This record gives sequence, C-alpha cells and structure tokens, in this order.
Amino acid sequence: MSRSILIADLDVRGGRDLTHERIAASLSTRGVPAVTALEEERILVRVAVDAGGRLITTDHGGRLVPADPSSVVAALAEEWRADLRLERGSVVLAASARRRGSGDSSRVAPSVATPSRILVVGGIVPIDPGRRRGLAAQLECALSVVPAGDMHLVQTHGDAHMDWPPAQRPVVRLSLVGGALTVEVYSRIALDDEPPEGRWAMRGIPDLTVSWRADWRGVLTGTDVIADVQRVLARADLSSSAHRGPRDPQAALAEWGTDAAALDALRDHPNDDALLDAVVATLSLPRQTVQLLRGRITVDDLPGSQHIERTSIRRAVWDQTHPTRPSLWTRLVRRLRGHGAGNDEGPGDRGRAGPS
Repeated sequence: MSRSILIADLDVRGGRDLTHERIAASLSTRGVPAVTALEEERILVRVAVDAGGRLITTDHGGRLVPADPSSVVAALAEEWRADLRLERGSVVLAASARRRGSGDSSRVAPSVATPSRILVVGGIVPIDPGRRRGLAAQLECALSVVPAGDMHLVQTHGDAHMDWPPAQRPVVRLSLVGGALTVEVYSRIALDDEPPEGRWAMRGIPDLTVSWRADWRGVLTGTDVIADVQRVLARADLSSSAHRGPRDPQAALAEWGTDAAALDALRDHPNDDALLDAVVATLSLPRQTVQLLRGRITVDDLPGSQHIERTSIRRAVWDQTHPTRPSLWTRLVRRLRGHGAGNDEGPGDRGRAGPS
C-alpha cells in the first residue's frame, strides 16, 4: 500500500486556538497517517490518498484502509472551526465551519524571508577574469564569482535569468528561503538528449529539482506500514523536467559524482541543521557552499573572488569578439621608449571602443 500512496496537502485556514499539537492529536484520534510542520507561523499538513482520491486511514488493528475523505475533512473543519481544503492534482475537496467574522487566527502575517541563492558551475567558465563580464550579461544581473577547485561559486545580486549552455553545465542552484531548501540541477545530458527544437527551452529549465519544504513530523506512532507511509509523506519532493518526458536521473547525477541510490537516501534526510552538509557531501560541492547559503560569508569574502556589475549582452559580445587596444597616446609613448609595435598592448590596457 505504501508504495502506491499519493501525497495530498491539507490546507488549514482560520480556526480558533489551533496549534501544531492540537492538529496532530485530532488526526491521530481519527487514525490518519500524516505529517505536520510549521512554516513561518503557518501549520502545514500532508496526508496520504490513493489513486482514486480516497484518504488512507488506519483501522483498529493498525492496518491501512482507504476511506471517503469527505466525512473526515468535514469533521476536522467542524472541530477546528476552520476552512479546510484537501488537494491532490484534480482531486479537490473543501469544507468550512468558521463562524462569520471569526477572522483568520491560524495564520500570522509571515515575515518576508530574504532568499539566499548560490550557483555552483561545473562546466567551462572563463578563467580569465577579464572575460567573465559575459556571465553577468548572460544572467542579466550583477554577480560575484570565485574558483573553487574545478568548479566556480557564483553569487548573484538580484534576480538571475537562468540560461545555461552545454559548455557551462553541469550547474547546481541552491536556494534557501526561511527553512525551505531547493536544489536545482542543470545537466549536460538534459540538453544532449533533447531534439534541437527543445534545447533552447531547456537551457533555462532545471531537469532535476529536489526540495525540502519543511521539517515534517509524523502524527501516528507505529512501525511497519504506518511508519513507512509517514516516511514517504516526509520525503523531499523530487521532480524532473524534459520535453521528451521523464528520464532516468542517473546520467545527470553522474555528472556530480553521485547516483540515484545516494539521491534516494538524501531525500529521506530531515530538514534539519545537518541537511545542507548532506547535500554538499552527496553532490561533492565545494565546502564553502554551506557557509555561503547560511549567510555566514559571501563570495566577495573569499580569496580570488571577482565582483562583476551587470553588463549588456551587446557590450559583452563586443569585448569578446574584438581585440582590445591601448589608446593612441599610450602607443606613441611606447614607440618613443623603443617598444616594438608587436608589444604595444599590456595586460592592463583595455580598449574604450565599442558599444556602451
């Protein structure tokens, strides 16, 4: 049964004196295997349903049995004096028992969490610092970049436009917002497997996404099938994107030196203080990634880093396709000093011609 369960979200709005513990106790009394969590003062609930949309519950013997969700959701709404909405794909069930004018006391206006994002670029990024302006133009934002072994750590300043050609892949983007962690993988194999018409669209779409929304806690205490159901509900979400349909993630994971078994184990990791270290270890990412995501340091703090302001793509292309030349005055002085024409361009000279 646990292998065929589907995850459904139970949205709770309103209610009077609702707490995380009270919701867990109500679900436990009705024998509903579920996981709950707190997210920015909001209570999250996940339950299990089958392919027909029936709610997975337990009987007196502790066995899993499907039940009509209507009566359970209606009873919970009445007990909590709340609006409930059970949603899984096309299956949507709503019930309400709030008194008029009771307000929305179960939700507190969340504080706006500042997202922390780090890009780990494993493909070709020009080592020459003078040629990294093209990366800022490509992502359409200012950025800071630093080599980290055979990879580059990139911290964007502003919303970045994801566009990763094959030569720069594989790329991993890690986003930490409040307590939610999302890992997006842009692999080379994702583009190699696509037909020409699909490659341009997939350049900005991660072909593998793993996300830990919250630190889920099981409602029922038990072993065997009950514990297995709640373990499945608490796992990290995994999704894949491809124009040609779902693909085996093994090839994409191999680009980061890992495999599907290691990813499967990682998905079972709780969203706790050790999660970031587990992600970095599984994907063999630079060790500074953990400190960067937690805001303890920035890329600009690391030795050898470079800060690059956003450059228009037109200017970046001009700089990379036209040789730079020193000014006429600099060339004249060098000739008077006896330097030949072949040595009239020093490493610090940058041409000023070209589009702005």
